[in-house]
Amino acid sequence: MKILIDVDELEQSGAITAQLATMLRVHAVRDTGSLAINMLLAFGAIAIAAGLLALVPSPAIAAVFGVGFILLGWLIRKLHAAQWGKLASVWMIVGGLVLSGAVGVITDLPFVAPLIAAAILSIISVVAESRLLIALVPLTLGAAIGGSAGYWRACYEISIREPTLTIVLFSALAYGAWQFAKRRTGLFQSLSIVFARMCVVLSNFGFWVGSLWGDTPGKIWSDPNSTTYFSPENQKIPEVVFIVGWAIALFFAGAWGAKQGRRFMVNIAAVFGAIHFYTQWFEHIGLEPVSVIVAGVATIAFGLGMWRYNRQALSA
Repeated sequence: MKILIDVDELEQSGAITAQLATMLRVHAVRDTGSLAINMLLAFGAIAIAAGLLALVPSPAIAAVFGVGFILLGWLIRKLHAAQWGKLASVWMIVGGLVLSGAVGVITDLPFVAPLIAAAILSIISVVAESRLLIALVPLTLGAAIGGSAGYWRACYEISIREPTLTIVLFSALAYGAWQFAKRRTGLFQSLSIVFARMCVVLSNFGFWVGSLWGDTPGKIWSDPNSTTYFSPENQKIPEVVFIVGWAIALFFAGAWGAKQGRRFMVNIAAVFGAIHFYTQWFEHIGLEPVSVIVAGVATIAFGLGMWRYNRQALSA
C-alpha cells in the first residue's frame, strides 16, 4: 500500500525524527525518478513497436522480429541481469507489442485477434516484469467487444459499443484481480493490481457512454455491420439506469477506498465523479453562464466536504 504523507509537516509537528524525515525524502526522490525513467522507457518502447509494425513489409516478418526481440531480451537478462536487465526488459516489451500487433493483423478476426493479443501480452508481462504490458491487456480485451479509440486533428475519440457488457466484464475482472492480488506478493501482486486498476477505468468508461446513449446489449453481434449502435427506438436500457447506477457505484467505490486507505480508488472515484457531474449537468441543463457558475460552486462544496472528511478521519 502506498500512503501520501507530508514529511515536512510530520517533522515539524514532532511525529517523526529528522533522521527518519531525511530517509523518507531520499526514498521519495528515488521512487519519483524511477517512475519518470520507466515512463520514458515505456513511451520509447511503444514508439519503436509502432514504427516496426508500420515499416516491416508483412505482419509475418513483424511477428518474427517480435519473437526475436523477446528471446534476445530474455537471454540478455538471464546472462547479464545486473548490467543490462532494464534494457533487456525494454526489448521484451517491444517484442511483445510487435508480436501481439502482428498476430492480430494475421488473424484478422475482430473477436479472436484481441484475445490472442491479450494472451501474448499477459505472458510477456510476467516474463518481462512489465506493468505497461499488463495495463494494455484490459484494453485489448475491450477491443474484443467493440471498444476502440481514435484521434484526428485536435480531437480524441473513445468508442464503447457495449456499455453494459463493458461494465459487467471489467467489474468482474477487477474484482477477481484484486482478490488474486490479496493472496500474492511481489511481481504477481503488482501486476494484478495494475490490471485491476485498468479494469476499473474501463468500467467507468462503460458507465460514461451508457449515461449518454443508453444501451442495446448484444447489438455488436446481432447486427455486426450496423454503424448505429445507439438508436432510441431499439434502446433496451435507458440512460437513466446508467446515470443512477454510475453515481451509486462511484459513491460506494470512493467510500470503500477512503475506508481502506486505497488512494487510487478515492482518486478515480473523484475524477469520474466530476466527469459524471459535469456531463449530466451540461447534457440536461446546458452550457450557460449561470449553469457553469452553479456547477463550479457545487464542485467546490463537494471538495470542501471531502477536505473536512479527510481532516476528521486523520484526527480520529
